[in-house]
Amino acid sequence: MVFDTVATAPLSAWQYTHARTGRWERRQASIVLNTMVTMFSGYCSEPFTVEPVDVTDALGVTRTWPELGSRSVEVDMGYINARIGTDLAAEQAARLLTKMCLDTKAHGEKLVVQVPPTRSDVLHPCDIMEDVAIAYGYNNLVEVSPF
Repeated sequence: MVFDTVATAPLSAWQYTHARTGRWERRQASIVLNTMVTMFSGYCSEPFTVEPVDVTDALGVTRTWPELGSRSVEVDMGYINARIGTDLAAEQAARLLTKMCLDTKAHGEKLVVQVPPTRSDVLHPCDIMEDVAIAYGYNNLVEVSPF
């Protein structure tokens, strides 16, 4: 029998299996925690400061929360232009993404986008493409038939 290290209550087989395999919905919990922490950090006595906390799970694995690091997504400009019907240069797209709170660097025909913890909606290159289209202006896009 396995015991929870905090409450010393026995874990069910389901809890043990999911804790062991990391399926405790850690990613979703991290997204919610990051959103709340970044949203409320402006109200701290020292604005925008966060104190990390070490959390030990039922298996004795310790992690530091919140995980507020940014992550990098690389997107090809050909992918973006083909889908939104534009002929934007990488530098133009980088400026547009900056308007969407995404720090972006152009490297030739590729964009390297730093996704902050406040933008949990950005998961894939298609999300970057959508933000380029929004910043460019939907009304400025030309309608084209896919056929």
